[in-house]
Amino acid sequence: MSESISGDPEVVQTPLRVIGESRPDLPVNPAVRQQPPETISPRQSSPLSSRPQQTADRRPNTARPAAPEAYGASTIPTVTKEKRRFVLLVALVTTALLVSGVWYMIDWFEFQESKSLFSKGEMLYQQGKYSDAKQVYQDYLRQYPEGDFASLSLLRTAEIQDSLLAVEARHLMLQKRLPELVDKAIQAFQGGNYLTPEDNNALMYIEEILAIDPENNYILKMKQKIIKFYMEQGDQAVARQSR
Repeated sequence: MSESISGDPEVVQTPLRVIGESRPDLPVNPAVRQQPPETISPRQSSPLSSRPQQTADRRPNTARPAAPEAYGASTIPTVTKEKRRFVLLVALVTTALLVSGVWYMIDWFEFQESKSLFSKGEMLYQQGKYSDAKQVYQDYLRQYPEGDFASLSLLRTAEIQDSLLAVEARHLMLQKRLPELVDKAIQAFQGGNYLTPEDNNALMYIEEILAIDPENNYILKMKQKIIKFYMEQGDQAVARQSR
């Protein structure tokens, strides 16, 4: 600083830099770390443009999310062929067991019903009710042609049929003999041969006739007369012994 003539200190003015003229390069101190010059983003160049940009940034993102492959390896567990085969095998086995169980129950109930029907026929057969038993056996064969008792039902039906045919044949034969038997019964009754002789008496012929024609009133009255006769003979014998 130098002094002026008036004694005031002289102000030294630095000449102004012309607009558009570049600054002179200053010497760089190697000991000081140099920072790179900051660059201003176009968005930040004007304070007026910041609000619209913020408003635009707040709009909802309608873009579809990227596929799982875009984020790396998929986290969904994969089902191998072995697992699928195992699950299918378990399902098939379970279905087979259920079906077999249902069929077993159906067979069991069918067996019980067929057994009950056959037992009914056997009871009638043992009681000598052959016509009724034959009907039951035929019902069994119609309902259970391949049942456990089908063979025996068929055998019973044949036996009953033979027996009924034999009875019918004998009945026809006796029907032809009926007039002859009635004549012999009348002759024995009129002769007083009610019980004797053993092979030619009224009661014997009466029983044969009633086996053929159980509702023959004439023969029934004859039998009642014979019974009444012997009852009176018994009363007289008791009266004689009581005297």
